[in-house]
Amino acid sequence: MRENAKSNAEVDLTFKWQNLLLPVEVKSGEKGSLRSLHEYMDVAPHNLAIRFLGNRVSLETATTRSGKTFTLLNLPYFAVTQLEKYVEWAWTKK
Repeated sequence: MRENAKSNAEVDLTFKWQNLLLPVEVKSGEKGSLRSLHEYMDVAPHNLAIRFLGNRVSLETATTRSGKTFTLLNLPYFAVTQLEKYVEWAWTKK
């Protein structure tokens, strides 16, 4: 969570995987800027983030405003029980 006088930002969850904390956003639709997730990724020592939405499994390349490129793992809501397996799969694909 980041707060300052003019704005704040927070990711919904973090997922501990190996020695990393991966940011997780849960969305009700595909629209949205993911501003908080992008800010998290700017300072993260890795390049993998997770988004749950009513969709299918996919990987996409995203870029923060400051230019850091990262992999966004998109998962349907029901895949939450298999999150670790999907993260391992995504890590090998990025």
